[in-house]
Amino acid sequence: MTIFSIVENQSLQQAIQRSATPQHNLVLHNNPIGALDEIRAKNPDVILFNFDDYPDYWESIYLFSKYNLNNCKFILLFGRTFLINDSSKAEFLGVDLLPWHTDTRSFVEDLKEKLEHVV
Repeated sequence: MTIFSIVENQSLQQAIQRSATPQHNLVLHNNPIGALDEIRAKNPDVILFNFDDYPDYWESIYLFSKYNLNNCKFILLFGRTFLINDSSKAEFLGVDLLPWHTDTRSFVEDLKEKLEHVV
């Protein structure tokens, strides 16, 4: 399974790396616009996108993945800057949400659980 992570926050990247198993092909990227060509080439099973790093780009990446990738799961990671309007929009679009501002250990376990249910 290929996991494509668009995250700039270093501690969040480390938590994502701890969540991945040897069976996962984890691709880390820290530029949402520069990632588009690589996303198409890698054809990931999961995209992890950090809202707090790039609040203006998550919708574009989500829509790109929805209409250009087959059965790609999009998980929007969010911290304390995530507002109710953002949450409502994400839920309306059917985006899977996962808070990361909580305890790192519980985040890693929650992400592992979500990844187990992909494909």
